[in-house]
Amino acid sequence: MSKEKGNVLPQARAYADGLDEMKKKASWSEAEAEDYIVTVLAEKADGWYIPEDDTKLTWLSADKEANQHVEVVVRDRRDGRFIPELMVSLRLYDDAGRMVDDMVQPFSWHPLIFHYGVNWTIPKGGYYIPEVTIEQPIFGRHGEKNGNRYPAKVVVKLKAIEMKPGRKQ
Repeated sequence: MSKEKGNVLPQARAYADGLDEMKKKASWSEAEAEDYIVTVLAEKADGWYIPEDDTKLTWLSADKEANQHVEVVVRDRRDGRFIPELMVSLRLYDDAGRMVDDMVQPFSWHPLIFHYGVNWTIPKGGYYIPEVTIEQPIFGRHGEKNGNRYPAKVVVKLKAIEMKPGRKQ
C-alpha cells in the first residue's frame, strides 16, 4: 500500500490500492509537500467522454499530436484521501532542465482513481522532471481541529520519470 501518515481511513486505503494498481501500469514519481502527498503518473495518451448535451456523451479521441497522458494525484498527508476541487498545474522539464510545457491539470473521473490529468505532447522519449503547483483551495474545511489544512499555495518538484511517447488504441 502507498505511504500515508496518521489516521488512514478505509476510503483512503481503497484509493491507495487503486493508485498502486495504476503505478504498475505507468511511470510515476511521488513526494510529500506540506499537507499533501503528490503523485505524478505518465502513460500513453488517451481519450475520454465529454457531455454533448443534457442527455448524451461523446467520445473524444486524443489530439493527433498528443503522445502522453500525465496524471497528478493529490492526497491528504494525514489521512491519505484524494483531495477534490483543487487547481493543479504541472510543468515538465527535460533532463537538461529546460521547460517542455506548463499546463493546468483538470479533474478527471477515472474508473479506478480520481486524478487531475490531461494529454501532453512530449518531444521525445526520455526522463522528465515534473513540478506540480497546487493553488490554495477555496473550499471550506470542517472541524476546528482537523480542518486546519491546506493554508497556502504549494509547489513541489518531483524526481524524474521516464516517459515513452504513445497513444492508446
